[in-house]
Amino acid sequence: MVSEINIIDDYNIELVTEYPYAPLLNNLSHGAGKMISKDLIDADYTNALEQAESDLSLEEYYELRTAGGEEHEAAVEDISQYVGEKVETGPVGTNYFKFESRNPGEETVVSRNDDYWNTPALLDDITFKVVTEPATRIAELESGSSDAIISTLTSNTDRVEQTDGMTLMRSDAVNVDYIGFNTSKAPFDNPKIRQAISHAFDSEAVLDGVYNGSGMPADGPLAPALLGYSEELEGREYDMARAEELLDEADAEDLTINLMVNDDNPERLDVALWLQESLNEIGVTLNVEQVEWGAYLDATGNAEHDMFILGWGNTTGDPDETITSLYHTDNAGNNGNRAFYSNPELDEILDNARQETDEAAREQMYIEAQEIIIEEAPSIFIRHGEYLNAHNGNVHEFKADGFNMLDFSETYIDEE
Repeated sequence: MVSEINIIDDYNIELVTEYPYAPLLNNLSHGAGKMISKDLIDADYTNALEQAESDLSLEEYYELRTAGGEEHEAAVEDISQYVGEKVETGPVGTNYFKFESRNPGEETVVSRNDDYWNTPALLDDITFKVVTEPATRIAELESGSSDAIISTLTSNTDRVEQTDGMTLMRSDAVNVDYIGFNTSKAPFDNPKIRQAISHAFDSEAVLDGVYNGSGMPADGPLAPALLGYSEELEGREYDMARAEELLDEADAEDLTINLMVNDDNPERLDVALWLQESLNEIGVTLNVEQVEWGAYLDATGNAEHDMFILGWGNTTGDPDETITSLYHTDNAGNNGNRAFYSNPELDEILDNARQETDEAAREQMYIEAQEIIIEEAPSIFIRHGEYLNAHNGNVHEFKADGFNMLDFSETYIDEE
């Protein structure tokens, strides 16, 4: 939708769009929306061309990119595996910290940027350590090996809150956890069966039993912080009798279905087992399969599943990023719509909402879109969650927002 980018001066640019595009400013706040140093981009492409042993110079590659066509596509394919190496290993930013070093899978180090245009940070440096095991992260915090941890499990909240000298940070997340149906094949090409399974899911009980009360039950895909969220929206209620009625109407007897979860998320496994027990009460057999993350994304991206559990974290603050990604026909598969749901009426509403500049009218479009989604039931909405971070008592002014973007601008540590 961006047709031109014009440089006005050293501090201003002009973006020209093909049509009014309401999410534009929010999208530019996304991590992928940053302007990057031209010197770094030039170095990155130069490195990629050299690594690919291309005969093209940097200037020749840029000329091909401007012209487009098959020759440019061939050049892109040649260098694609090398593009990004320089950006990843030597990023250039404008923040109050600057990049120092990165050891992939181990740690990243940043130091205070004394040339920052605004008030400099208080900390000299920060080391971000990669610790994938939740229990190990908690142990690091307890031992003092780490000053703070990012993203602890809901099952660990009591442990953090009951430990002297540790503080739990709760931030209402702009996200949704959900169970998805593969609507492109039987049995979930039948909306009545999707509705039946949805009625058999008790989100209140799951919120308490699996997530330790963290977050709030979700009626639709949009979290409270997003335009289009409405307390008037009625989700599909837990009703086992109605679930059985719908299965009878769909002539669904002796139904056996498979639900995939990624094998590194114990909370999703618990949700799956909860649903398994509930469905057993109405004669539906649910097989739960744990799959490695990469294989999980491949399978759900290629419609090789019946059901799955995932979450969508909005990172722009605009409803388009959540609802269009998850339910527009054009995004089927790895783009986000792993339910492979397709509804021309919904697509039209979402396309129009992107171009609507009147906020009140746009809000109504997203409410209408959610009503369609709830009725059609391509997903079961579990909850809008919380980001749960924690720090030791000597850490102060460590902040996180609803996107779990961390703010260290005023963070300081009491020295013992």
